Amino acid sequence: MVIGTGTSEADVAPARQRHLEGILQNLGGAEVGRAFGLQKIKTLADFRAAIPLMDLETHAREVEARIGFGATDSKDPRALELSGCAVERRGVVETWRRWLGERSSSRPGERALLLQARNPDPLIDRVRTEDLEALGAEVRRIESLAGERALEQLHALLEEFEPTLICAPSSYTVDWLERALHGPLDRRIPSLRLVLAGHDHRQRVRARVPVEFAGWIDRSGRLGLPSPRAPARSFALAAGSVLLELLPHTKFDRGGRPIPQTETVLPERSIIGERYEVVVSSPLGFLRMRIDEHVRVVGFDPPTADAPFPRPRVVRLPPPPIDIALEGVSLLGTWMTASVRQAFRPEDPALVAATIGPDLTTIAAGGSQRTRASDRRAGRAPGDPFVDTELGGVSGATERATPRPRRLLVQVEVQGDARAGLEGHLAKSVDQDLCRRSPAYAHLRGRGELMPPSVVTVEPGTYHAARIRRIRSLRGRVGAPVVRVVDHARAPIFPATTIGHIRG
Repeated sequence: MVIGTGTSEADVAPARQRHLEGILQNLGGAEVGRAFGLQKIKTLADFRAAIPLMDLETHAREVEARIGFGATDSKDPRALELSGCAVERRGVVETWRRWLGERSSSRPGERALLLQARNPDPLIDRVRTEDLEALGAEVRRIESLAGERALEQLHALLEEFEPTLICAPSSYTVDWLERALHGPLDRRIPSLRLVLAGHDHRQRVRARVPVEFAGWIDRSGRLGLPSPRAPARSFALAAGSVLLELLPHTKFDRGGRPIPQTETVLPERSIIGERYEVVVSSPLGFLRMRIDEHVRVVGFDPPTADAPFPRPRVVRLPPPPIDIALEGVSLLGTWMTASVRQAFRPEDPALVAATIGPDLTTIAAGGSQRTRASDRRAGRAPGDPFVDTELGGVSGATERATPRPRRLLVQVEVQGDARAGLEGHLAKSVDQDLCRRSPAYAHLRGRGELMPPSVVTVEPGTYHAARIRRIRSLRGRVGAPVVRVVDHARAPIFPATTIGHIRG
């Protein structure tokens, strides 16, 4: 298959052309290819015009469900080739070798200790291991530090293996190891010359060896490459490994709510200082998927043979707070985080961490007042057993809405013991602030259809304990905003919801 003419030099870059051809050849004849008309696509411009942007849920429903896998079909023998992860491996290894070369070694050869839990997608583990082996390193792996004797076993392995390189999921992992071993890591392991971390590079460690970026490998392929250029926590987007686009998210409405964008830019056309969401397409079965990872462009790395255009150098950003849907109103995540922060007065105990989410105990079993009223107008009995089937709504009335929570639940941890009345003060302050920001919320509160927020304090050390559990699990990012918005109806996001630690 030959990509059509009339495209720009960036559009027909060798790697970009290869990825587009791989997508069309691998998916064009399948059900998903017929659904999106991949057979008619000839150029990258056609591809971007024909395939809509999809968030994670939409992509799982519209694309992955048609292909027949839940994450990535990593069992396919061609998965590694289709992923394109080997395309820029040489650059990754050369950068690592340059960092290793800054310090002399008394023993030949490299020994890499990989501290990483097994990923649900085996392709990610395979790529990471092959990257280290391409460095010429002997690789040992530890998958968890959660056991009672995990530290003893780790200490014995460090003394016996004498690694020259440690690859960890987060800089917090390295910091925790130094605390557990009672000293800087390079003093306990004299052979150590380099630490590679995937996340949280703002966290400082005591060791004098460099702590650098390990690379970013996703289920869709290789997304980030280590860059020798400043700042240290930045990395280059792997524009030669997968088909990448960047979605700007800099426009907001009057209420501060982000306005969804529909037009993406190619990585080389991004602007320094701007923020973007990463959009990925891959022959593995990913079509313009918004992966909910946000970056800010801080510079550009030089072109390469596979990507003959400037490659953006970026830093990771935390995802914006999610919105919370209550009965009759949706509240912006930034409003709720601001209301909790502003509720604390100078004389109050210092805020350690807080989570904000819907109080699921306030979902009415028989539906909300608004839902019951619509049932009466439609002539249906409350709690229609056929409402979720093809027999529901046969009268032609509007579809019965799903009941939603009627109250926010705010969980806070403060430094020391909370004085009497703090919870009531915080609840009142948060309620007043949200009424000021949202007229719809104020209207429903005035009518009594929404309940005032519930604020509970958790035991001291809850946030720290959740962070330690995350570190010892050896899974991905550890750092999280101090005030976070969570949806308790879904799987908890670190740190885990603290309902089990509420006082009393």
